[in-house]
Amino acid sequence: NNHDNNVSSEWRLADQINSDVQEIANFATGQVVEFVLQKKKKSGSADESSISSNNQSLQVPFHVFGEWYNAGGFSLVPWLELLDLAKWDYMGRAAATAAAAQAAKEK
Repeated sequence: NNHDNNVSSEWRLADQINSDVQEIANFATGQVVEFVLQKKKKSGSADESSISSNNQSLQVPFHVFGEWYNAGGFSLVPWLELLDLAKWDYMGRAAATAAAAQAAKEK
């Protein structure tokens, strides 16, 4: 019975974490949209090459998202840095880097 209580507690915790992540993602999305709308307003015209929207969705190109992220979005969603595998310190990375450097020298 203690095992069942532990499993139940773990599920509740997982549900809470999922809920928290979703809340943060929704808030961050709202912040991106606000940034994009302010950017459109400041420019005085909708730059169709950079931002497109219709009644149901807003498409934000990577460079505009990058502007938002670098302007402070990084503090809201710092875990996005985990998507850049070049920033990971994993086994074999040093060896692969050394091998690539040696190969470059031999050319």
